[in-house]
Amino acid sequence: MAEKKSQRLQRLVNIQRQKEKMAEIELADVVNAQRYNQDSMESVLDALSTFDPIHMVCSGHYSKRLSSLDVKKRQLQLHREMQEKNMMKERVKADRLEEKVDAFKMDEAREAEDEGLQDLIDTIGGAKKSSLW
Repeated sequence: MAEKKSQRLQRLVNIQRQKEKMAEIELADVVNAQRYNQDSMESVLDALSTFDPIHMVCSGHYSKRLSSLDVKKRQLQLHREMQEKNMMKERVKADRLEEKVDAFKMDEAREAEDEGLQDLIDTIGGAKKSSLW
């Protein structure tokens, strides 16, 4: 039996949903990296704020580390925004495809109903012709 267009589109919807899930996972990874970066920044700030002589000696190293963590923070924020947009884009694509699937299913149901009615009309018409001849 020939595959219906709604079935082919449904496969595309499934693929698109998988792409959406992949984008969500990537976003979760970015959020985790942000959390780790924030924890690192807090630990460096704690080390800078103590008066322990060892930390005072390493204050230059800590300030460089803090500045690199700040740069990383900005990069992660931009990456997160990009991933959020990507996730929303994939979600919208999947939603639109699902709407098309629903429309094709309705069209296919209507066609099947029309074919059934046409068969019924042909059957009734054929029965009347055969009884008259």
